[in-house]
Amino acid sequence: MSRGQLYARCAEWLRRLRADKRGGVAIMFALCSLPLIGLAGAAVDYGRATDAQARLNTALDSALLSAGRTAVWAGADQVAADVVRAQWQKAAAAVPGLDAADIVVSPTTLRGDQRYVSATYTATLRTHLVTILGIRSIQIGGTAEVKLESPTYTDIHLVLDVSASMGLAATDAGRRQLATLTLRINGEECTFACHVQQAGQAMSNLQIAQTNGIQTRIEVVQNVTNSLLDDVGAAQANTVFGAEVYRVGLYSFSGYGVDLGGAKTLVSPVSNTNLARTQVASLQLDNATAYKPMLSDMTGIIGRSYEGRTPDLRRKFMIVLTDGHDYGHNWDWSKTINPADCAALKQNGVGLYVFNTKWVADWGNWPSIPFSGTSRTCTEAAPSSRRSDPS
Repeated sequence: MSRGQLYARCAEWLRRLRADKRGGVAIMFALCSLPLIGLAGAAVDYGRATDAQARLNTALDSALLSAGRTAVWAGADQVAADVVRAQWQKAAAAVPGLDAADIVVSPTTLRGDQRYVSATYTATLRTHLVTILGIRSIQIGGTAEVKLESPTYTDIHLVLDVSASMGLAATDAGRRQLATLTLRINGEECTFACHVQQAGQAMSNLQIAQTNGIQTRIEVVQNVTNSLLDDVGAAQANTVFGAEVYRVGLYSFSGYGVDLGGAKTLVSPVSNTNLARTQVASLQLDNATAYKPMLSDMTGIIGRSYEGRTPDLRRKFMIVLTDGHDYGHNWDWSKTINPADCAALKQNGVGLYVFNTKWVADWGNWPSIPFSGTSRTCTEAAPSSRRSDPS
């Protein structure tokens, strides 16, 4: 065969090869399969790395908290780094595919008047599927820090006023809106969100306020209480001694006269603030404000306050959230808390704080202010600015 014939035959063979479409899909799949498998493998290995890092972070927190607690109790200046390292490495050994895990515990540092200790780890996780892309390992790491301080075991007793006057709209704009709505719906103008549906009313004033987003005093108290519970939760998370360092008790009070009524225990002191939060959401308005029996009850409930060095000798505080208006046997006899009624609590060393809701003049429920309507029934059920409502 001549050279020219050979060239011609090769050219024909190449032409036929280019024209032949048989097996094209298989070839294209083969060419694309490697990157597709690599992407799927990356997702799997990334999930493994995320899980491994979460486990190592938890182990680091636990090791550092445990060693920090031991150092504080022993009065040591430094945390035992070898103890932290041993506990963390034991947890790291249980993580599948982990190589070259290392941890560095830093010396205790002083910031202000507080001592802190931190630790940092690095580790290498062997990959399973992305090795076909040339990636044979994934680097992970984390850092944790704790504050070293002696615990002050503390109980906080939150006492919430649920008297009927807590149904007053909390702002001037809210009272004006409530007056307009009560006149339109029930035929009488009232800025007091009475929680009892009176005869002839289409709905209670409290239902009108709640339906129309009018904030009442009791809602102000609920919001403040939840904020305090958030603060307690933050304090619990910032101590190496666990949530039991700070506990919260929740109580409500109302009454029928200066000597009738008292405190109702909603939640005894607990470290789980969610239990108290559930009770806050379900508060119900009752009758009148009665400070004297409440203070007497709380003196017995709280007992003596100590320095808080152990869980059995706790430091104790009582926080009262109220509208600042005590009730006698009629609305013409009212006052704020009598300091003499607090004497027993103070003698027991209990820290007492009283917070009043913001005072807003009850302009709509007093005959000297012109009404749009004719009924003034609710003037007999709500305190007014003329009676020194110091809320």
